[in-house]
Amino acid sequence: MDATPEALRVLLVGEDPLARGALRSRLSEDPDVSIVAELGFDGLLAPAVLSADAEALLWDLGVGSTDLVLPVKPPVPFVALVADVESARQAVRGGARGVVLRDGDPDRMATALRAAVDGLVAVDDRLSAALLLGSQEQIVVEALTPREQEVLEWLAEGLSNRQIAKRLSISEHTVKFHIGAVLAKLDASSRTEAVVRGARAGLLVL
Repeated sequence: MDATPEALRVLLVGEDPLARGALRSRLSEDPDVSIVAELGFDGLLAPAVLSADAEALLWDLGVGSTDLVLPVKPPVPFVALVADVESARQAVRGGARGVVLRDGDPDRMATALRAAVDGLVAVDDRLSAALLLGSQEQIVVEALTPREQEVLEWLAEGLSNRQIAKRLSISEHTVKFHIGAVLAKLDASSRTEAVVRGARAGLLVL
């Protein structure tokens, strides 16, 4: 099925060319998603994204991969395809805006990609309970100030820095300062991980 002119431009990343081919075939049925290029991960994500004019990455982590290493942070949002909860946790720590099980249907993947581009966090419902609650571990974090709590809640809603600044009537520079404090207190390396850890610590109800 041909993609529409407004289709989301996606760069497909994964080490296994057969798996990439299967994903391309499955996603080609969605006219609102266009796979503009494929890449066997070699650390050259940024140039590939720019040359392909991609808006998002769909990153297949394969099976048994629990060590996601990002030598270069992707310049666009990315959704990780994972085989299990531990891989999902690693993907979130690596900055993924969404995590979907590898056996998920194409509609689920496409929805996660669109959500990521719109600034939202997308978690496969079959992963959400385990990812948010963890394995009975108690997360203890430094108390957030009332303003930091507000910022965390807006992060969970998927708002951009500019949108948060407008909601709170503060500058974007101040928003960045508060986000940095939230990440530090939650020991999170990304906005997505901050939301996940905030939920597991009881600071958010998702």
